[in-house]
Amino acid sequence: MFLLPSVLFAQANAGKALGAPGCGPANQKFDVKTEKGQHPVTQPEPVKAIIYVIQDDTSFESHPRPITRVGVDGSWVGAMRSNSYLQTSIEPGEHHLCASWQSFVGIGMGMKVAALHFTAESGKIILFRGEGQVASRARTGRNQV
Repeated sequence: MFLLPSVLFAQANAGKALGAPGCGPANQKFDVKTEKGQHPVTQPEPVKAIIYVIQDDTSFESHPRPITRVGVDGSWVGAMRSNSYLQTSIEPGEHHLCASWQSFVGIGMGMKVAALHFTAESGKIILFRGEGQVASRARTGRNQV
């Protein structure tokens, strides 16, 4: 079962980026509300690509689970929490993707940020999976459909 963030509210627009490629302003915060149930897979427009970012918190033992912000090319595109996903449409070409915990998550965890570089192709769907873990090892996978 996936949960889809249905409403995302930015609380602040100003601020400095987190420093990792792809991230938006460090002080921009989101409130996340989710919907339970199945949601259809959106097909990309022929001249765009779609990215899905899936947050897998199955092995994350701390509670509450963090809100994870997702940025593309220096702007936040949304946020998710606890075994959910988000999707956004993007232009083809090279991009930077960033995932960042919005707030402190337990002693010794601090703020965690991950970033990667990818190339999007017109008409393609790209899936990214982030696995939240209390241990310092986290895996991210990429599959292009």
